[in-house]
Formats: sequence, C-alpha cells, structure tokens
Amino acid sequence: IFLMLCSPKTVFPLRDDPRLLVTHVCSQWRAIALAMSRLWANIRIPLNFPLPYDHVRAWITRSAQSPLIVGFYGPVCYDTSSASIFDLIVPVIQRCTSLRLSLDESTLERLLTLPLGSLCALQNISISSVPKYGGTIYFPPYRRVTAFRQCPQLRQVSFAFQVHTIDPTVFDLPWHQLTQAPAEHELVLAP
Repeated sequence: IFLMLCSPKTVFPLRDDPRLLVTHVCSQWRAIALAMSRLWANIRIPLNFPLPYDHVRAWITRSAQSPLIVGFYGPVCYDTSSASIFDLIVPVIQRCTSLRLSLDESTLERLLTLPLGSLCALQNISISSVPKYGGTIYFPPYRRVTAFRQCPQLRQVSFAFQVHTIDPTVFDLPWHQLTQAPAEHELVLAP
C-alpha cells in the first residue's frame, strides 16, 4: 500500500509529499513507513525551491542500502546549488541505479571525474548542463571522460550539454551494452 501511494513524482512543498503524509496517520504507519527503505530511495530535488538539506539527508539515511534513483533539475534559485546537493549524493553514489541531473559547470566536472567504479550500479543516466551565468560550458576537445567506463549495468545514456562542440568519442562508454545511446544532436547543442 505504501509503495502504491508514494509515486516517484516530485511533490513540493514537502509537507504534501505522500512519503511524509503516511508517517502522520498513526504510530504504526509511521514505524512501517520509516522502516521501508524502498519508500525513501527515490530522491527528486527541484533546484528552484529552497532545499531542505535535512530532509534529503533523512531520505538517504532511510533508504538504507536500497538502490537509489536520484534526480535534481531545474534552474538554480535561492541558495541552492547543484554542487551542494551533489555533496549529499557523492557518499552514496555507488548505490545509484538512475541519475537524472541538471548540473552547473563545476558540478558537471566533478561528476565526469569520479574515480572508476564509483558508478558500478548505474543503469541509466541523463545529464544536462546548466551554465551558471548563461552562455555555454567550456569542454576541452582533448578531454577523455572515463567515469562511465566501468558501469557493467549501464543501458541508457542521454547527455544535453550547452557547449560549442563536443566529440561523442570523448566519452569512454560501454557502447556494446547500451540499449539507448546518445545521438549526436544530444551531445552538441551549439549556442
């Protein structure tokens, strides 16, 4: 019942999130909900709201060792930054099976330079760039991205970067196992 009530869609303000609502029905429902790790393993964070970091930390803690589905998206507003949210996710990133991220340039750099094996549970990833001050992201043409090399379960990849040009071969992806790979137009979004 709890998993059916709590769909993966994002609900803001947080007080309307079904995961939180079921914890206020009675003490038994609260105990069941808080102990159900899968209930808390889907974390979607809009960047255009003030971020309750304590809630995100609580969701991560309550997810125990469940595989995580993480998404943060939208224009950065308030005092929220994709870098500060990324800091919350990095310690558990090895449990992420799905990442859907809108990242500024510095956070994108941190993701693309994660050590090999950090994303071993990853099954799908969708990344879009969000330039901090408009414009485009600088992506060095000589750069090799190896963060996704050792992702044995990776099947779907989508990149939408606002860069002048990018060569798809800079991404060292396990191309042979992908069921959905980025098309060239998804990699090159010229201004």
